[in-house]
Amino acid sequence: MLKDYVSKYLPIETNQTDLTNVKLSRIGKLLGMSSELEVELVSYIVKMQELCFGQTVNQIRHLAYKSAEQSGYQHPFNKTKEMAGWFWWVVLFACQKNGWVNTDLFLELFNYYLVNIPPQRPVILLLDSHANHLSPQILELADKNDVHIGTLPSHTMHLLQPLDVGLYKPLKSNWKKELDAFMHSHPGEKPNRVDFSSLLTTAWLSTFIPQTIINSFRKTGIFPIDRCAITDQAIADLLVTE
Repeated sequence: MLKDYVSKYLPIETNQTDLTNVKLSRIGKLLGMSSELEVELVSYIVKMQELCFGQTVNQIRHLAYKSAEQSGYQHPFNKTKEMAGWFWWVVLFACQKNGWVNTDLFLELFNYYLVNIPPQRPVILLLDSHANHLSPQILELADKNDVHIGTLPSHTMHLLQPLDVGLYKPLKSNWKKELDAFMHSHPGEKPNRVDFSSLLTTAWLSTFIPQTIINSFRKTGIFPIDRCAITDQAIADLLVTE
């Protein structure tokens, strides 16, 4: 079933079986604004709340856009709608103190996912088996939108998660190269939040290329489907023993 879905909906330039020429429609945009502007914005929101003038999510997104425009900051926000992106809001404000994603936050992210994926259906979404990913609301939304959720077994991310298997290591390597180059060209300086975004974007674009992504899925055996991709020796430590 997975093979049929992927062969039907994977955006391939030549034909449905050629996995060496995959065209990614987009990598994504840079998020946000400078740290100084974000601090000013948060201070304003808190002040307005204290005065009993709480701001809605869309009002805050409009404020972020106007603030970035007036400051002359080169931002990635939508100039037609004149507002910051939804994902910017989620990243900046929707967070837990302990850093973990809870059910409510994942529901926000899942709604963002639904409005940004292509219209073709069905869609397979592979997740880890964390309980917050499988709430009744998520399952109901997935069913209504013809999204088929598959979960990876616990303690197998190092074997079955394509990011862990084939992307994080080269990302770290490319990040180190960019950071070393920055330190060489800016002796005595530490990269600030804006520098971080720029450096990470370069490292990200160098890492998340079609062939590397394809190889990551191939190594896990997810696609092309390969039951022998993970050897018995690799999972020996995961087996229950007496």
